[in-house]
Amino acid sequence: MEENIENFSIGYLIKILLNNLTRILALGLIFASIFFGLSFFFEKKYLSEATIIEVVDSSSSLSASSLFGIDLGRSNNSAKAIAVMQSRDFIYYFLTKYNLLSLIEKNEDIDISNINENKKEIVFSPELKVLSKIPGIVGKFNKEILTIDQADVDGIIILSISTKKPEYSQKILDLFIKEIDKTMKLDFISQTKANINALKNLTTEVKDPLSLNIISELHNEEQKNLIKAETSEFFSFKLLDSPYLPINHYFPNRLLFIIFGFILGIIIGYLYFFRKKIAFN
Repeated sequence: MEENIENFSIGYLIKILLNNLTRILALGLIFASIFFGLSFFFEKKYLSEATIIEVVDSSSSLSASSLFGIDLGRSNNSAKAIAVMQSRDFIYYFLTKYNLLSLIEKNEDIDISNINENKKEIVFSPELKVLSKIPGIVGKFNKEILTIDQADVDGIIILSISTKKPEYSQKILDLFIKEIDKTMKLDFISQTKANINALKNLTTEVKDPLSLNIISELHNEEQKNLIKAETSEFFSFKLLDSPYLPINHYFPNRLLFIIFGFILGIIIGYLYFFRKKIAFN
């Protein structure tokens, strides 16, 4: 039999296909119908997407500040934001703050029209260590619900949230964007206040009039940055495309289920008749 297999030509294999084409296609249609039916057993998932762009700081004081050993740089803001978005501590903080743990952990329904901040005060900080409490929830949100993509253009981030209801996806994504911007803004405010204090201290140490003038300009710019940060609704990012309410579910894709089932049925059908032909010979 092994010798016969080695002697099989492409023409011979095609002949097997053509001789059994009707039955192979019928099997493909049967599998397609089965997979179409199976698709109804999967929970629907709705995807909401938004595009944000980093607000670029065009301050001219960055190079001058380095002369005094003070880092006023705000480069790679989008990279930092993505790192925070994917951090386990921030995700748990976000889910806890907006009472979303039951939705993620147990897939329970929530009242999306009444989704508000948790009455218990929760403050996000790098010292917030929570992963050991519920490791599965944070991982599930990061892997199955949240998707973060960077566009080819620097500073543009595409965010998406996938849940079982369209209104959940839209609302959670909207809150997530606002929360990450708020977190980045608070970090910026904290850094700016530290810079202002450092510049104040320098005025007592530096005697050179030119240097004092530069320090004064840096101090004024940081004061302006602080006011801007404290009064801006969206500080670190601007919305290019707001989170939308998805109309159709993206999973399960019933067309893909049908195509996959059809192809699988054809493969199984062909292998069956191929095997039968070998056994017959």
